[in-house]
Amino acid sequence: RVSRAMVQCARETVLVADSSKFEHPSFVRFAEWKNISRVVTDDGLPAAARKWLSKAVGDVRHAKAARERKHT
Repeated sequence: RVSRAMVQCARETVLVADSSKFEHPSFVRFAEWKNISRVVTDDGLPAAARKWLSKAVGDVRHAKAARERKHT
């Protein structure tokens, strides 16, 4: 797979995903957590998941989530 080869050849691998992606199991897996250098997610990540990610990856960054605006 191309995605696996890219991870293996990269000096740094950054996973960018919104917090909802950590709530459900995935059928697709292209890398081990030990191969991820940094995770960037929104501030909606539950505390337990944040703690687990910090141990698994080390570098976890949170961005302020954009809220939907109602159009009038």
